[in-house]
Amino acid sequence: MTCNLEPVTNMHAIAEKRIKSRQKRTFMKTKFLIVMLCIAFLSCNKKQDDFSSSNNSNNSHVKFKTADGFEFDELGEVHNDALVYVGNHTDLLELTAQERFEYSNTYTDDYSSNNLSWAALYDELSISKEAADASLTSDTDPFEILNNEDLLQTNMEDFTDRLSGIFNDAYNESNGTIISSSAFTSLIEDLEDYVVNNYTVSYNSTTQRGNAAACMLATCAVAKYSYNFWYAALNDQYNNWYPILQEGSNPAARSIKAAAADAYAFIFKGWIDTDGNGTRETWDSGYAVEVARAWSASA
Repeated sequence: MTCNLEPVTNMHAIAEKRIKSRQKRTFMKTKFLIVMLCIAFLSCNKKQDDFSSSNNSNNSHVKFKTADGFEFDELGEVHNDALVYVGNHTDLLELTAQERFEYSNTYTDDYSSNNLSWAALYDELSISKEAADASLTSDTDPFEILNNEDLLQTNMEDFTDRLSGIFNDAYNESNGTIISSSAFTSLIEDLEDYVVNNYTVSYNSTTQRGNAAACMLATCAVAKYSYNFWYAALNDQYNNWYPILQEGSNPAARSIKAAAADAYAFIFKGWIDTDGNGTRETWDSGYAVEVARAWSASA
């Protein structure tokens, strides 16, 4: 967002001609002009400061949601594109969770390998869903669930805790309702601000690989877009996914769990060992987004 402040008026018309007579009156006019210009200058600066302060969050999103020319929200968009693709299957309601997973694997874009295996990923999918369940209650720590399975990078703990807190706040356990998509997006954008203010983001748009901070921003993008997708499906009876969400005892809980599972997939999938030292210090966004949307399709 840019600031469109009107430039201070030059007021050159006031001083087009020098008035040689009435020196005292001219002096008073000049003094008055100087005072007014100072007031105008200070007022403009204050407005600029107020604007910057009140819109700091939005400005940071414009500046920091990109790295190496790449906008992390793209990962959220391509995640949802695959869900739309699966949702348009003519026999969607007849497909099992595994069949929806496998059909999503036929979607093709720059992030697709079309080589995912339900059998190979099912155990980790179950763990991701368990962490999603834990996010909606205060009984279990999602980080501990992921960490106990050696699926989480140690430098992701703080971020995971904060993200889990957002999902927990978004769900009202007493009445089984969730907050609006706009309210959820606002909470995630606050988390994005936290990331860019406390971490250094590094991402190579050619290799689709980055560091932990890149993984965090990508996770935020997928969390936002996935939540918005499932919130829309939950509240639109004509949405192709609406009947699937209604199959459970709590459709709202099912929709937010799908979004949370997607986010956790981004947190722990895609880490690779590029140095051969077993540390898995590099994060691959291509694999992460492919797995997340396949898991989401099987929600």
